[in-house]
Amino acid sequence: MMNEATGNKCLLVGVDGLRPDIVSEELTPNLAGFVKSGLQCINSRSVYPSETYPNIASLITGSAPRTHGVVANAFLVPEVDREHAWTGSDIDLVESANTAFGGRFHTAPTIGDILGDAGRNVWSISTGSAGSARLTHPTVDRYANHLCVIVKNLPRSRPEGAANMVEAVAGPPPETDRPETALEQQTYATDAFLGLAAQRSVPDLAIVWYSGADHVMHAVGLGAAETHEMIRRIDTEFGRLLEWWRAHPEHERIQIVVCSDHGHVTQIEKVDLPAALAEAGFKVGTTLAQGADLVLDSCYGWSGNIRVRDRDPGLQEAVCRAMMEMPGMGLIFTRGHDGIEGRVEGTFAQSLVALDHPSRVADIDFCFHAEDRLDSFGYRGVSWSGNGKTIGASNHGGFHAKSMHTLLAFGGAALRERAVSALPAGIADIAPTLLRVLGVGSPVPTGRVLEEAWSEEADPGEPQARRWTVGAGGYEQELSADQLGGRTYFREGRRVS
Repeated sequence: MMNEATGNKCLLVGVDGLRPDIVSEELTPNLAGFVKSGLQCINSRSVYPSETYPNIASLITGSAPRTHGVVANAFLVPEVDREHAWTGSDIDLVESANTAFGGRFHTAPTIGDILGDAGRNVWSISTGSAGSARLTHPTVDRYANHLCVIVKNLPRSRPEGAANMVEAVAGPPPETDRPETALEQQTYATDAFLGLAAQRSVPDLAIVWYSGADHVMHAVGLGAAETHEMIRRIDTEFGRLLEWWRAHPEHERIQIVVCSDHGHVTQIEKVDLPAALAEAGFKVGTTLAQGADLVLDSCYGWSGNIRVRDRDPGLQEAVCRAMMEMPGMGLIFTRGHDGIEGRVEGTFAQSLVALDHPSRVADIDFCFHAEDRLDSFGYRGVSWSGNGKTIGASNHGGFHAKSMHTLLAFGGAALRERAVSALPAGIADIAPTLLRVLGVGSPVPTGRVLEEAWSEEADPGEPQARRWTVGAGGYEQELSADQLGGRTYFREGRRVS
């Protein structure tokens, strides 16, 4: 059992969008070797929607969207803009949201808050979009010796002067107008961490987040040569971190966690949802202020959310009925009726999937249809999509099992070796587990401490498989999950008919 004086430090390495079934000795020898040497959690899951920003928020808060408040990649935040959606990729919107909420856009404490308040230090280094990188440690300015390094926009790194610190040890960041820049950004993140760690004490928690694979998969697909090149580069960078770790004087004190935030599936069909809703007789606008019936705050991927004029229950029902008739539509969620079915018959309750944040929940959430068949690269999982990316590129956000399945592995002297856990786990479990490893008490409200990471005798109970089905007319949808310790880990959801 971990106690309050562990003396441990943690390195959390994230690979955005990496499916566990892509990790192999041939393509990713360093990741594959690490996973086999420590504890591998083979039933780790994303939160829904399986998008980056809700899952980054769950990663750093140990809670679900209903608690941390990041309910999608894009959604309305009236305190920032009463008409147009907030999106996490935009650094200016992220900063505006932080300002609007007194520096705490998340409505749950982050691991940076908890460690900072305990006098511990945190570094975050990310190759994601500037907004995404900032969201890994949104309260960095509150604490001395904390860092948030934004590789894609180094001058926006925090605190003031952080960019100069990084350039002093890693040189100037890669230029953004050359084809090899994305590959070099992954290397630069490693250079930044290793350079800073050589000059300063290793922080209590360091997050190194590699986003290159996710971006390439969105462009060219899961099995494209460019995707494999990027994944190999990230694996090489992880190998450099392992080499540093093994040679470090504090090796036994530094524990490593590797994770992804979601998986990808291949898009094979397009749905022009705004056009389909307009054809069904609804006025679709960019703001409700212009008299529109509805606004799609997010519909550039596999999932999205809709605001309806005046939150009119009759209009919500009419919109849902029209969506149920669309062949490319998958699952639909509305506000709760009985904890399982939403207020519109045949929809699931947003509360069932922990989307029911009291002030940020949409009127309707949805994801497009997905099927469990092979794509042209031989990877399982295909979907319909509402974005402008090419057919054959990959996407995430929905409820296919391959999108919900995440990589999660632990390694270090304080943790188990060469072990596999089939217990359900999730991205919201990482923060409370890290805090326990670091010996810091946690107010985390949702996540489970994964005691199986260090104790073979850990017994959180027996998982219970659950399945829910709702429908109306010719439309039917289902969700399947495992429940353990009062927590629900969703495996997949699909439209049945």
